[in-house]
Amino acid sequence: MLTLDVLDRATGEIRRVPLPLAEQNEPRAATLKPAPGADRLQVLVRDDGKVASWIEIPAQPGEHLTVQFEIAPTTVRAFCPNRDFLLLPPEEPPQPLLLHPSKGEELDLLILIDGTCLHPAGPQGVEYLLGPGSPTSGAISRSVSLSPPL
Repeated sequence: MLTLDVLDRATGEIRRVPLPLAEQNEPRAATLKPAPGADRLQVLVRDDGKVASWIEIPAQPGEHLTVQFEIAPTTVRAFCPNRDFLLLPPEEPPQPLLLHPSKGEELDLLILIDGTCLHPAGPQGVEYLLGPGSPTSGAISRSVSLSPPL
């Protein structure tokens, strides 16, 4: 039985979905979408649990891609028409490095301020952009005071 590894967006787990194919040399197509935030789509086809075809296609976040599948006498071939793709070896892939979706409505926010930037317009010629007495130091202090202590 042919299956396609698919990411379950609700749980973040990989599950195997049956891939119906017709007789030899009759391609079938599926429209797939990369995981949220991903810039590539990996398509993994299994034949009785063993990897039969594995490709990686560059994609824009949120883009839908059409992937075609062909069955040959000894194997299955996945490909993306009109787009370059990387053919990966037919071996068991490593566990995906995916984060599980959030269970609540909280929003994580991190503001990273690099205070090591040098600005060439200082009175001494070059000064730290966020140094003491710089025009931005007051704004930075106010925004840092908005966050609760860790």
